[in-house]
Amino acid sequence: MSNPPGTLRYGRVYGRFVSFIADGPDEGDEPDEVPLNGAVTLTPSITDLRWPSADPPRMAVIKQAICPIINGDIYPPGTTKEQAGTIPQGVWIVATDQPDGEPDKVQWTASFQLQDVAVQPATTLFDVPHLGAANLALLVPAQPHPGVIKVVSSEDRMAAEAAVVAAGELLDDMRETLTAAPATAKIVGDNLVLTTVGGVDAVAGNVRGQKGDKGDIGDLSPTAIGAQSGSVGISSLPLTRTWPLNGNITLQTMPSFSSSIAGTVTLIIRQAATGGPYTVTFPSNIVWSGPQGAPAPVMPTQPNAEMTIHLFWTGQRWQGVLGGVFVP
Repeated sequence: MSNPPGTLRYGRVYGRFVSFIADGPDEGDEPDEVPLNGAVTLTPSITDLRWPSADPPRMAVIKQAICPIINGDIYPPGTTKEQAGTIPQGVWIVATDQPDGEPDKVQWTASFQLQDVAVQPATTLFDVPHLGAANLALLVPAQPHPGVIKVVSSEDRMAAEAAVVAAGELLDDMRETLTAAPATAKIVGDNLVLTTVGGVDAVAGNVRGQKGDKGDIGDLSPTAIGAQSGSVGISSLPLTRTWPLNGNITLQTMPSFSSSIAGTVTLIIRQAATGGPYTVTFPSNIVWSGPQGAPAPVMPTQPNAEMTIHLFWTGQRWQGVLGGVFVP
């Protein structure tokens, strides 16, 4: 096999994976560490990479890599148990930043197939630095703590029972007051009617608005579909848009709304069927999910491929999440 163009950037992926088990019949009383075996599948975010600056110019297909995990460490595809330990650990793959490639970014997803574990590590999206290393053992998100479960003693149980009795007595004292409190609500004509606990109906107000306006429907906003290119801006919340591309687009700096509101912008961006591929550039004031400093998603290049983006205004900043990629 020959080497790729000299301007191709690449980096190393490695990691160590073990299990902690109860101490066995050995010296000491610490739990035992057992190296895991299995595999990790590395999948590129794009499969086709054009290389116009190479001599001759070429199009490269980036393939998925299935790397064995032997005695806890990641090895290149095809490594056997006999070879493990005699060759360097880790695997070298195409780096994320490719200034001479089209497109110029390649992100990777790691999915695990470990043996003798009850739950597999989470599938992880990550970047590979040029001539650097990505340690998957540190990039995989840890599961959240389930919370502390308190063991209830007999004293705790007696105190809880006393609290239930006290709450019942308080509820009896409040029944007369609660009779006038709203219990259910319904729409009658253009009005919102509240029915109290005592069975009395009261009109709370008009809910239709002027000229038949049905009011704010929240995130269930109509989807506007229109071909896009050039500079595009977002000016309202909530918002759902489907953008078929007919040129490269740049999303303008996201506006800052009031700190007392929150909302969602959903973008379904579709690659051109012909004439593309076109790119999508996001503004720098969006914080993307993943490790700190995670890059923005890259628009897939296949014709009619779709990328779904969710942008959340939290009241303080914009957060971005890749909803998914569909390749027909």
